Amino acid sequence: MSSHSALPLTFATRSINLPMSGTTGSESWLRIGRHRWSPIPQNDGCDCSVLIATGGLLEGTLGDHSLRLRGPRPALFLPDRCRRQALLGEFDGLWLRLETDRLERAAAQVSGHSWSSRRFAPLLLEPVSLDGAEGSAQRHLQRLEVVARLLDPNADHPPEEVEPLALREVLDRLVVLALWGDRLQRSSRQAGHPGGEREAILEDLLAWIRANSHRPLHLAELEQRSGYSDRSLRNAFQARFGCPPKQWIRQTRMESARQRLLDPGPDDSISTIARDHGYQHVSQFSRDFRCVFGQRPSLLMRQARRAVS
Repeated sequence: MSSHSALPLTFATRSINLPMSGTTGSESWLRIGRHRWSPIPQNDGCDCSVLIATGGLLEGTLGDHSLRLRGPRPALFLPDRCRRQALLGEFDGLWLRLETDRLERAAAQVSGHSWSSRRFAPLLLEPVSLDGAEGSAQRHLQRLEVVARLLDPNADHPPEEVEPLALREVLDRLVVLALWGDRLQRSSRQAGHPGGEREAILEDLLAWIRANSHRPLHLAELEQRSGYSDRSLRNAFQARFGCPPKQWIRQTRMESARQRLLDPGPDDSISTIARDHGYQHVSQFSRDFRCVFGQRPSLLMRQARRAVS
């Protein structure tokens, strides 16, 4: 698949504010040029940033993780809830301040409404990075640069010719397509088959549950993540697994914990394994484990270690 070189930004030597009025009293904006990131939240009514390094490099740290994003247009979506965790170096390119409610609506539109705003909203709570993106994501970022050119008040584009293009809506959609487009469009294709949309939602939810098995999970989180009501969620799990969500989560965790107990590491203990599987209290973990397997976890671990020695 061919890659695309970055469009030259003739205005890269200066930074330009481009106000784009939002729907909730906020002032979204796009800056073009060289940027110095600040972890201090801005009082602009927006709740997320999108950074695109047309110079080909975006680096720094995000929490405990190092960032070194390279490629024609490395990009980073950063919700404000994670802003103070980010320490980024200077970069050349685009910095957008946006509203997540607009991105939710854009996601519903580009997915043919197979993704509701409620279902898409949880994706906007976590950072997303594109490192050396190829294919459609890179093409959408290239188009976003073109939109930036059209929005530049110093460029030779009469406002009366640009305004009817509704470029703010185009920009929202391009951001969504670049960062989450493959996932949304895959879901749209699945939705064309009987039961496809429900299966896609459930698969996304199961992957999220497994990724968060180290902490307590509540039914309200599952409802928010999937966009399903309590009743619909219970029906989906009953049809797929023959049990309600909480029971499936417990069984999945217990099986994972059992495998760990059968092959414990030198630093493993009942408390560390319990904690890694979302239990705050060892006593509750032991009761649940014994209920599922009819055996105390401490006995299983001793047997496993005795067999190795």
